[in-house]
Amino acid sequence: MDIPNMPKMMNKSCDPLEIDKLTGLYTREAFLKYADEKIKNNPGVRFNIVISDFVNFKHFNERYGTEAGDLLLKRTGEMLQLIDPDIIAGRYSADRFVTLMRHIGVESVQFLEDFRLPPQAALELPTTSITVKFGICDDVDHDKPVSVSCDHAYIALQSVKHNYKKNVGVYNEDLGRSVMEELIIEENMKNALDERQFVVYYQPKMDVETNKICGAEALVRWIHPELGFMNPGAFIPIFEKNGFITEMDLYVWKEVCRSLDEWKIAGLDPVPVSSNVSRIDFDTPDLAEKITAIVDSYGLDHSLFHIELTESACSDNSAAIFSIISKLHDAGFVIELDDFGAGYTSLSSLSELEYDILKFDMSLLKKDKPSSDKTVLTVAMQLAQMMNLKVIQEGVETAEQLERLKSLGCVIVQGFYYSKPLPKDEFVEFMKNHR
Repeated sequence: MDIPNMPKMMNKSCDPLEIDKLTGLYTREAFLKYADEKIKNNPGVRFNIVISDFVNFKHFNERYGTEAGDLLLKRTGEMLQLIDPDIIAGRYSADRFVTLMRHIGVESVQFLEDFRLPPQAALELPTTSITVKFGICDDVDHDKPVSVSCDHAYIALQSVKHNYKKNVGVYNEDLGRSVMEELIIEENMKNALDERQFVVYYQPKMDVETNKICGAEALVRWIHPELGFMNPGAFIPIFEKNGFITEMDLYVWKEVCRSLDEWKIAGLDPVPVSSNVSRIDFDTPDLAEKITAIVDSYGLDHSLFHIELTESACSDNSAAIFSIISKLHDAGFVIELDDFGAGYTSLSSLSELEYDILKFDMSLLKKDKPSSDKTVLTVAMQLAQMMNLKVIQEGVETAEQLERLKSLGCVIVQGFYYSKPLPKDEFVEFMKNHR
């Protein structure tokens, strides 16, 4: 179907400055100009906006050279001009392209999932192993500037940027809301740290033989003055993605040490507290020295500050990570491996890394079948005992689960059966009542 009043993508009468020299497409500014005109002149026509992006284009340039990278961009530009004579296409940014095309429906654009470079480009380029991601605004709003639809398409693109199973993202209201929430979190995070909005809660670890407290895990909570309590699951993944997790972890470690010092001064004989160290923290220069300096600044025995690592943090068997953990262990810190059984840890890393405690993931307990003597929980307990490692079972919620763990020889547990994570003052009272 021909659409009336459709300016061609390569409008020969347009200003040469509006054409990107490398690709032959419109510049970003020119694209927005002509796309707005096209939408305005066709009020009864539905359109899609599609933004594309090459995965790891920077690495492609580094490996094969900028000439190969330029050729890839040029051939892509030529290909876009051949798709449909009625589309408007532009170079959105360095290696991103944007097109305005007639609406063909989400189902019809799924061909992009299997996008491949044309044969000519495949022959010219040093590799055909190039992945392209696409973001789609499925129905352009005629009452708003096309830049808004481009933003929506870009949000959809970002949603699949790190998803190796999916190459096409389609914008919807839920996705837009999620991105807005992420922006709010990122806009507020540094101020939240300065204003001490992050609060450390403590969940007791209990000795099942004595029903007395023997430790605690430090868990961070964000209490915003306007937004209120924020679930850690909403902000921790964002902090891990943008790198802010390290600043927050440093803050938590200092808060834990401050609390331990206060309890010691008050004569409370504090229990050891474990603090999480994320995978990204290991990229911090002199991490072992920084943790040691924080603990030493409060005159605390290193055994009071447990280092809690997730399975995923150690899954790549990095020599650098092994070295840092060894330094901390040699300095007297107790090393706990969290989420054991969630699926990342290899048996070789258990023997290579100097762990003191295995913290069993709650999934082992939930999937356990007491009637069988060959459950994963049973085997995991036997493995820990063979390696002389202490075990902490997290997620204990019922008396039946507690008795089951006792029968397997598990001595230390953590979970709602005894207590949920508590604010510091409430934890102090709990600690006093369970000594």
